[in-house]
Amino acid sequence: MFICYGFPNETKGSMEKFFSVDRREKCMIIVRAKIKAKNGERDKIISKSQDLIDSSRLDSGNISYNLYAGTEDENLLIMLEQWESSQALDAHMQTEHFKAFGKAIENIVAEEMDIAVYSAEKM
Repeated sequence: MFICYGFPNETKGSMEKFFSVDRREKCMIIVRAKIKAKNGERDKIISKSQDLIDSSRLDSGNISYNLYAGTEDENLLIMLEQWESSQALDAHMQTEHFKAFGKAIENIVAEEMDIAVYSAEKM
C-alpha cells in the first residue's frame, strides 16, 4: 500500500536499448523508480523531490509524474512517471532538475535506486 505525494496534476544512457524504433513511436513509456531512504531521511527526499516533480510535469512529453510513500516500509518511496515517448524521457534525463535531484539525494539514500522502464500500448 502506498500514499501518493503527487503534488497535484536502467535510466542511464539512451532508451534506444529498450525499444525498437517502430515500437517506441506507438508506446507510452512508464518508469518506476524505487528509492530507499536512509533511516530518518525519507522526508528530506520528499521535500527535495518537489522541484523535480513540478518541473518534470512541465517537460515536453510528460503525462504524469508522482511520488508515493510506502506504508509498510517507512523508508521506501516510489517515483512513477509516464511519458509520451522514449525520446521525451531521454530529453527529461538531460534536464537540470533531473540531474540536480540525483545529486541532492545521493548521500541520503540507503542504496542505488531500483529503476524499471516499461512500454505500454493503449488498449
